Amino acid sequence: MFLHLVGCLKEKGRDLIIHHTFLIPGHTHMEADTIHAAIEKQKKRTMIDIELPRDWAILISSVPRKPPINVIQMEQYNFLNFKELIGKVFIHKKINIDGEAVGWNKIRWMK
Repeated sequence: MFLHLVGCLKEKGRDLIIHHTFLIPGHTHMEADTIHAAIEKQKKRTMIDIELPRDWAILISSVPRKPPINVIQMEQYNFLNFKELIGKVFIHKKINIDGEAVGWNKIRWMK
């Protein structure tokens, strides 16, 4: 969606400057981390075989947590494929203009 916005602005001749700040790995805490840990703990406690996405939904719904985890079932059409944009709109650079390898994990800020 964001790439679409950037493309539309570019077509209209609008200048867009993006400042992107990257988080430092290992120095963040997100509520999702706690939820993922609770799901993994529940998985270790259960004897349920996870074979289908529905099995994950059942397992996640059974995690004892306050507030409970709200599982939303999604269908195939809910997932979008952005693979076509890679190479056309977005190019993942592995080397810089000087021919040096780009250390993406070391970058903290980009303009």
